[in-house]
Amino acid sequence: MIPLLTTQQMRNCDKGAIQEMGVPSLLLMERAGVGVAQLAGALLADLVLKDDEYVLVLCGPGNNGGDGLVTARHLALAGTPVRVALFTEQNQLTPDCAHNLRMAGLYSINIIVVDTPAKSRSILAGAVLVVDALFGTGGKPGLSGLYAHTAKALAEKAIPVIAVDVPSGFSLEASGSDEPAILADFTVTLGFPKVGQVSPRAYEYSGELFWQELSYPPQAVSKQKPSTFLLEGSDISSLLPQRELCAHKGEYGKVLIVAGSPGMVGAAVMAAQGALRSGSGLVKVALPAPLEAQARALLMEAMTIPLPDDQGHFHPLAHKQLAEHLEWADVVAVGPGLGKSEGAHSILQCLLNKRLPLVIDADGLNLLADLKDYHLPPGSVLTPHPGEMARLTGISLEMLEARRRDSAVEFAGKTGAVVVLKGFGSVIAEPQGEAFINPTGGPALASGGSGDVLTGSVASFVGQGYPAKESAVLGVFLHGLAGYMVGRELGEYSGIAGDVLDFLPNAIRIMQNDEFCRWALPLAGWGPQPIYGRAMLDFLLDGELNYGGYLPRDFIELP
Repeated sequence: MIPLLTTQQMRNCDKGAIQEMGVPSLLLMERAGVGVAQLAGALLADLVLKDDEYVLVLCGPGNNGGDGLVTARHLALAGTPVRVALFTEQNQLTPDCAHNLRMAGLYSINIIVVDTPAKSRSILAGAVLVVDALFGTGGKPGLSGLYAHTAKALAEKAIPVIAVDVPSGFSLEASGSDEPAILADFTVTLGFPKVGQVSPRAYEYSGELFWQELSYPPQAVSKQKPSTFLLEGSDISSLLPQRELCAHKGEYGKVLIVAGSPGMVGAAVMAAQGALRSGSGLVKVALPAPLEAQARALLMEAMTIPLPDDQGHFHPLAHKQLAEHLEWADVVAVGPGLGKSEGAHSILQCLLNKRLPLVIDADGLNLLADLKDYHLPPGSVLTPHPGEMARLTGISLEMLEARRRDSAVEFAGKTGAVVVLKGFGSVIAEPQGEAFINPTGGPALASGGSGDVLTGSVASFVGQGYPAKESAVLGVFLHGLAGYMVGRELGEYSGIAGDVLDFLPNAIRIMQNDEFCRWALPLAGWGPQPIYGRAMLDFLLDGELNYGGYLPRDFIELP
């Protein structure tokens, strides 16, 4: 797992390493610039620059600008035509930035002081790649004046952009304004990734996220006591041992799924198949009696339990018959297509009064939101999407999306359950306060039924004996990876939940293969490592990076 630091923790780490442990600040800056230059060089590897073309490095007055000047120097040393646009007077630079400006002068790098909108636009004329080193995490939210003008001109020209640490003008604080800001195709986060860099909102500005380590002493990081982590492939691989050759079905968990209502049989079926595809030994599906025949026709490997109904919905007394089957189960998944009938409400109340761990999703969560007071059985997992989470917490959807990590952790603490706040960069929150960000997923998951597959998958791992946190981590990561594989193989428009089910076995098989789960640095030397976005996912699946696949089409010269 990769620690994710807040901006303040990152500042404290930097300060501690430099002032308390004696790490030279110029050494850290050199490492940062080398990493950005390596990524830029990889992006340009297959492109022959014309005489009037160059890499343009935008530099501000602070240490972020110093990182950019180091980048420019190393690109020049590699023979890449490079120009520096300096957006400040030389006497206003920080000491480390000023040092690297002098170093750049020793290598005859063309340095242009930009002080007018006209000059800002003119410097973009021959740029094939732009490095944004205007402002780092210490910059104010939003750009103004000449900086805003440059960001707009850059966006209009659609020149590929690498941001140094964070796109200038973008606020990593969830409540901060980030308009206008540089829109980057790639971001090289320095030292450690930041919590605010792994969210749907951040991806729109940052693009593909790469991590450049700066060799901070371990104690400088551990003193910050990070509580948020980004999942890696090796985390999943370590949880998926090979099964014994003589294994039998009784060893891999008994999952009971309570789901379905008129028109929603598919939700129950998808959840059952998600559990089976994730390794469950035995699965039963309890649903209203008139729907049982439909489910049985679609489920050859799972058992079905017909319960008393009231016009196709669960009868208010159906929970009494359901109680007879609870001793059999290791876990109960409740909610997919359940409806909000009186009978569904009685079933949820019955389950809340038992000691069996629950995986609650969909209508199970909507019913839970209607309860004023409830206690969840130990080891339970809640899997809300943002709309359901807003109903559960009473927080507006806008505020919830702005505070995804904190909202999930607070609700986990309140309920005592592991909370999976779904969406790109799903948050898996523990009641004790730690949170884990999932890097897998894709557009193919934006299809009805995919959430039901996830419910079954998480329940499967609970039933197999994994603790709630590990069950959520496994289910969410593998479900997301399967969804991304669907998009790669079938296209991002046409993938459906059934396809996610079909790709789950491949996702599990790949993550059991250690060769796919080792994070070998993809670039020469101490190069940046892809950790969030398509580049990371393709690297995880293929073992190599295809840089051209993440650039604007007109940037790559086609034969």
